Amino acid sequence: MFVLIIVGTIFLLVGLSAFYINYYYQKNGKIIPGTIYAYQRKISRNSKGSRTVTYHPIIKYYFNTNELYFSPYGSSTFDYEIGERVELYNISKSAEYIRLKDSKISKVFYFFFVIGACLIAAFFLINKKLGFIDYIPLVMISVFFLMIYFKIKKAISKTTEKIPSFVDSILKQKIMTSSQVNNLSNIYFTQSELSKIIQKNNKIQFYVSLVFFTICLSGFYFCWKSLGINLQKEVIESVNLTLKDFSNVYELKKYINRPKVILSGVSLVFSILLSISTYYSWKKIR
Repeated sequence: MFVLIIVGTIFLLVGLSAFYINYYYQKNGKIIPGTIYAYQRKISRNSKGSRTVTYHPIIKYYFNTNELYFSPYGSSTFDYEIGERVELYNISKSAEYIRLKDSKISKVFYFFFVIGACLIAAFFLINKKLGFIDYIPLVMISVFFLMIYFKIKKAISKTTEKIPSFVDSILKQKIMTSSQVNNLSNIYFTQSELSKIIQKNNKIQFYVSLVFFTICLSGFYFCWKSLGINLQKEVIESVNLTLKDFSNVYELKKYINRPKVILSGVSLVFSILLSISTYYSWKKIR
């Protein structure tokens, strides 16, 4: 169970880092307009040779009357339409300090924060007796919280011309000129060019979600069936007690050494999440 706090700490730190960057831009940046100019398709391969296709929005904006472009992230989905107007945060020191105000990808990192906090909370709820070494990750998190607090406080007290060096590199974006954008390969400049790709991606997403939903639901069914009626009733009773009073969460600890119970629970959770994903994917292709 010690893996819970290790993974939870990593997730929490990733989420905190994203929070810090957003907070810094909100306090020190000004809002300027931008436009989704195009999308670039990029193909990458891992060490095993499998291919991953991502689409990177290219955003046009102006800095000191200069027309510039940047691509904040890549995704398998299209979060914006070509020609859509967006708001950007810019720190006046340089055109490179630019960021989407409401970046949809940043919400993923907030999800990391929530998952990390839940994993850490679960670790301390399940383990009543903890040794000194168990508190080391918690101490690390506390120190990181304090470091973030003082760095933000120090940054806000300064002018926007003075950016702390430790965040300077991660705040910058790679910017491009109009000629550089036009020389890029696999570029889509109109929404009509993306329509077929979007429809195809939606269908693939639906079928993939449906397949994994079926696998997880089947896994839950067979694992749950193999427990037997008596153990099923015992598990249901423990879950009900926990839902009525969360302090009874220790009741679930006795099932840690029962792999089939754990697999049943995990399969059920994933089945619920995938059913939601499948439903929304189906709505897109109706």
